[in-house]
Amino acid sequence: MKKIFLFLFFSLFVGSLQAQENIDPYKNIKYLQLDNGLQVYLLADKEAVNTQISVDVKVGMSIEDEETAGISHLLEHLIFRDQRVPHNDFLDYLKDAGATYVNGYTREDSTQYVATIQSEKSEFLVKTFAQMLFDKNVSIDDLEIERGALQTEIGDAKWHDHLLYPLFLGYRAIKNSFPDDVNIFTDSFGLQKQKERPPHYIYKLNNHKFTLDAVMQHYKEYYYPANMTLKIAGNFDLENMIQLIQKEYGTIKFQGVKHTQELAYDAKLEPKEYKLFWIANSSKNRAYIGSRYILDDYKKYLILNSYSEFLAQKMQQLLRNKLGQTYSVSAYDTNLRNAALVGVSFDSLHDNFEENLQTIQKQIQNDVVKMDEKDIVKALEQSKLYYTSIEHDSNSLMDLIDTTEYIRVYQHIEDKTPYEVFNSIDINSFQKVISDSFIKQYGYLYTYQDYYFFPYDLSLLYLIIVILLIVGMNIFYRVKRAKEKKVYSQRDIIFTRRLGTRFVSVVWMFVVVIIANFIASWIEYYLFLVLFDNPYFGYTLSAGGFFLYFIFSTVLFFIVLVFLFSTVYRNFAIRLDVTKERLNIIGANYNSIDKEDIEEIKIVPYSIKNYFQIRGNAFFFLKPLVMVKEKGKKEIYLRCKNAQELYEDIVQWRES
Repeated sequence: MKKIFLFLFFSLFVGSLQAQENIDPYKNIKYLQLDNGLQVYLLADKEAVNTQISVDVKVGMSIEDEETAGISHLLEHLIFRDQRVPHNDFLDYLKDAGATYVNGYTREDSTQYVATIQSEKSEFLVKTFAQMLFDKNVSIDDLEIERGALQTEIGDAKWHDHLLYPLFLGYRAIKNSFPDDVNIFTDSFGLQKQKERPPHYIYKLNNHKFTLDAVMQHYKEYYYPANMTLKIAGNFDLENMIQLIQKEYGTIKFQGVKHTQELAYDAKLEPKEYKLFWIANSSKNRAYIGSRYILDDYKKYLILNSYSEFLAQKMQQLLRNKLGQTYSVSAYDTNLRNAALVGVSFDSLHDNFEENLQTIQKQIQNDVVKMDEKDIVKALEQSKLYYTSIEHDSNSLMDLIDTTEYIRVYQHIEDKTPYEVFNSIDINSFQKVISDSFIKQYGYLYTYQDYYFFPYDLSLLYLIIVILLIVGMNIFYRVKRAKEKKVYSQRDIIFTRRLGTRFVSVVWMFVVVIIANFIASWIEYYLFLVLFDNPYFGYTLSAGGFFLYFIFSTVLFFIVLVFLFSTVYRNFAIRLDVTKERLNIIGANYNSIDKEDIEEIKIVPYSIKNYFQIRGNAFFFLKPLVMVKEKGKKEIYLRCKNAQELYEDIVQWRES
């Protein structure tokens, strides 16, 4: 009897293992590396109707500079050309043969070529791709045709592009001179920033310049088997396909040394809760809440994503289905290299926002302490559906290959399939990951709210501050003129002349505003860095704290602006009012010259040495100026549209 029981137990155990193996959609993926370095992933599925091929080349836009910007994209187009095939183009040749989704994609770090075809033509597709990639026969005519096609795709440079490009460079230089925008991946993980691409304008120009020799040299440097990954998924005979690949791809002897160098996967997790609060005066209220972690353990990644899906569903059922206080609660996960975020996001009306946020936070806190085992089982059952409901279309099969490639390359897992990793999760390991990952010091919280006190409160506050500044400055100047007994009204003005031109004056004021914003931004950055060890401290307080930070930041900006106009740009002037007793120069500061103190008036040529004594700004700044010499003081130079007329008017006024 005991032997029968043991036999039944063993049979059930073996049956369970076989069932799990049958469930595993990754188990039939075959990986091999050819002698020439080409990496190959194969997934044969007899239930598939089509076969899909993908070839990834490790070259993309990240290796380009302003001189070579666009050459990888042009080469991607040229790869499809060949004078020995119908239409001189592999894309149309393959389509004539029944292929679909034939395309190429140039990305940041790679160039990809894809196509799908009926399963009975699988070997034809694979062989044709080998010819397309390695047996190149292109001419200058091919280059010109693809150059024109690409120019149509990216657009041609117009006359206004040439004019606006210097302005764009100026804008980018100004933008890059400011402190970096808040970014969780650089701030909290210390990741290196991706280098800035050349402007789109450069791509348009460069496409006209590349020669066939330059493009083919790029091809020789990057298009070699050891720099490529071949993936095939669909309905085909595995052994025949391997033999074909060895013949068509394995015999290629191309060698190269260049490839895309991805930025380092060197994220370091700062054990400090990361919070950001924004009031945007928009119609949206949204929050992102969850955990920050290093993406170095695929099992942990699966657990965290399983939990976020479960949490989102549970909160959706409560906050929307039961309370009607949100439109949706969604699982949220994103990563940059090996820095990752996981959690949930939700939207809400203003009145329910804080309540919904606290509800989700409380649920996470409870789960960190102890999740109900039934909830863990339910979460894993939901996640398991991903593995048990895989379709047999070539797209789904290719996704399986992509996942296998990812865990092999980035997680260094070669002895297990993704499903086997998932299947190793138990209740204890699930709970441990949640308890370790969702503690406070690894948390993150983004909130975007429409207002704090009432709709458009920040916009109204900003307007009030501007009005108070203008009124305050007017009062200041009036008091100053009153103390100097130089107050005058409109009826006292004999004549008025604009100093400089209106357009240049506006541009000049705009430049000063940018400089003030630049200085205020850096003052704020270093002030918060020194006082709170966080240059973005103003965003981390709360929604109410952000409101106070906005006031502080705005007031600081205007203090710097007033300081600049009072010191460095104190000579900025827009108008000359002439009254009976004096010349009144109106601008950033009020200046006046009494008639009896004028020693000399004359027209003089422009000289840069007099720059700080010139009043008024104009585009044609080399034009003559009117010099007014006050007794015991430096000369003042007045710039206006017609220096001769202003000179005559002032002389006539002085003699009257």
